[in-house]
Amino acid sequence: MSWKRCIRIVLVVLHMAVIFSAINAQSFDEEISAIADIIVDKEGSGDYATVQEAINSIPDDNNTTKIIYIKNGIYYEKVILGYKKTNVILVGEDVDSTIISNDNYGNEMLIGGDQNNGGHTFSTYTFRADADGFQAYNISFENPTTEGQGVAYHANGDRQILYH
Repeated sequence: MSWKRCIRIVLVVLHMAVIFSAINAQSFDEEISAIADIIVDKEGSGDYATVQEAINSIPDDNNTTKIIYIKNGIYYEKVILGYKKTNVILVGEDVDSTIISNDNYGNEMLIGGDQNNGGHTFSTYTFRADADGFQAYNISFENPTTEGQGVAYHANGDRQILYH
């Protein structure tokens, strides 16, 4: 990643942190859209409609930072950021309105598993980040199950940051 691009990313993140509560949504949208590599919008105006599709579009063993901007909405999906999808940054439009959600729970049957063997809590994640260098800003991960234990975010990689 070039120094110029790195500085732009840092400035946008600092901008978010310092004046986040007073920021105009349109100006934030314009700022992050200008530097994002991929835009996700479930309504169809982005590059992809799901977070998983956007992640899948990033080449394995990526050595440059890729920014995925996720527009407001509830994205009901089970997302895996594989260990070869390094240096990915997710930025949500609004922490209260950009939500990745899935309601798996510990007693639920594993996909393709033994019918007599329920799932384990570790397999109930909504978002699993196996890659190193993952960052997420301004986004909510949830597992709103009421049936049993469930995991919203499962981290396996090194140097991961979750902010706001």
